[in-house]
Amino acid sequence: MRLAYPLFAGFIRRGLKLSESGTRQALGEIRDIVKSVGERLADGRPFLAGGRFSLSDMSLANALAPLVLAPQYGGPLPTFDQMPPELQAVVREMQASPAGQFALRMYRDHMKPPA
Repeated sequence: MRLAYPLFAGFIRRGLKLSESGTRQALGEIRDIVKSVGERLADGRPFLAGGRFSLSDMSLANALAPLVLAPQYGGPLPTFDQMPPELQAVVREMQASPAGQFALRMYRDHMKPPA
């Protein structure tokens, strides 16, 4: 595996089109979505669609969980202190956004912590 890993890693990078410019583009798209969701939440609604917790709310919370470091998220994530400063800045930005606050609230109020 040690000998083959660089080859596999190269295939993965190429297949996923991982690059600095791709990262900037993806982060821009994430920011646009987070802004759009924040605008939707600006009217004070407690949920994205209707008057109760729904799949829409859970989907957004799950999508943003790694970017807001939701404590109840069950997947493996590095701690904030283990992240490079650039990623820490993104996490802070997302946590401070209305959409990020919404995702954290959905986890806190409606999603059970992993066993």
